[in-house]
Amino acid sequence: MNHTAIPDVLDLLSSFCVPMTHMLFPHKEGRYITRYLECFEENELFDLYRFLIGEGLIGADIEGFHLWSIEKLNLYKFRDDECFYLTEKGGEKWESFFNPDWMKFVGVLIDDYDFMSELDLINVELWTPSKDSFNEMIKPFQEDGIVLNIDFQLPWKPAYWKTISDMGCFYLNQNFCLKQQNVVSRVHEIASELASEFCPSSRQF
Repeated sequence: MNHTAIPDVLDLLSSFCVPMTHMLFPHKEGRYITRYLECFEENELFDLYRFLIGEGLIGADIEGFHLWSIEKLNLYKFRDDECFYLTEKGGEKWESFFNPDWMKFVGVLIDDYDFMSELDLINVELWTPSKDSFNEMIKPFQEDGIVLNIDFQLPWKPAYWKTISDMGCFYLNQNFCLKQQNVVSRVHEIASELASEFCPSSRQF
């Protein structure tokens, strides 16, 4: 078995659970993960995922999937909510490959609500354990005189498979009006630049 794809598979699952059908058949048109797995045939990927499940590094929403035959695979109609996911053991293995610095972790989500709705709002989520990074991200808001609702979460769950009980996280989840879009854009640029320092060798962050 070709194990060279193991770091990429773990990296792919390090941020989100991924639909099994996308990972098993990445060559189908529109599959966003093709760039990670396009070098491998579908039967190679099938064998690899079954191996990783057997090793306890990833899990599947279909019980007993690692015991399937290739014939059963080809007959099964997957649902989009049936996913592969990283286990805690798999997360530790991912960390051994990519050496993330959790103190440098920065999360940012910008959601532009439907401009045709009555909301006309932009939702901003920011989170990081670093007070310096958090202050740097929110500085454009403060310079614009915007009052912020800042929270601090402890313990902190930086990934769906990992909880850090002795590390807290500064957190902002707030709506802004469209006229503040330029300020939100500056915040997003700062956050994206800071986020690149967390795990430079990973392709997920």
